[in-house]
Amino acid sequence: GQGLYEAKKYAEAMPILKLAAEAYPKDELLWQQLFITARNTNQTEQAVEFAKLGIRHFPQSYWLWMELGNVLTKLDRLEEAEKALDTAEKIDADNSWLWRYRVNLHKKTKNEQKQFQAWERLSNLVELDGEGLNAVGIAYYNAENYAKAVEFYRRAAAKTPSAYLYFNTGLAYANPKVSQDVDAADAYRQ
Repeated sequence: GQGLYEAKKYAEAMPILKLAAEAYPKDELLWQQLFITARNTNQTEQAVEFAKLGIRHFPQSYWLWMELGNVLTKLDRLEEAEKALDTAEKIDADNSWLWRYRVNLHKKTKNEQKQFQAWERLSNLVELDGEGLNAVGIAYYNAENYAKAVEFYRRAAAKTPSAYLYFNTGLAYANPKVSQDVDAADAYRQ
């Protein structure tokens, strides 16, 4: 089963790994691999079930809780997803993937405040690339927090100078609520 898993033959590996997990329920890696095989074969409900079974044996597994929260978010089971991610956070609050998953959850729940908190936490844990910083800027722009949007657009442009980042900066400055037209023109020129 693990040979098939390593060869990325997930559909073939799943029934064998399932038997192995039943025989050796105290092997956390088996539960993780079983979850991944289900997820990677688009059997998301089965992935949820495998994660929950694994959690019964390993209630302190931040990985299983975190991945359960992620797949539940994809299934739009948002309350369950938040509870799973809350549990993962209690176990390991410094895992960057947890905060990426929280960003996705809060985008779906349209909770901007929590989304910003997740972005901020993520940016404190890992160095975001230009694309990540731009995504944060867009989130702030959409929430009409133009000063924060400009801050993140500028940080993104410093990492990966690109026309669209300067354009986004210009849009934020040119917004009628900000009306810094000279700064907007400078950004557009860049």
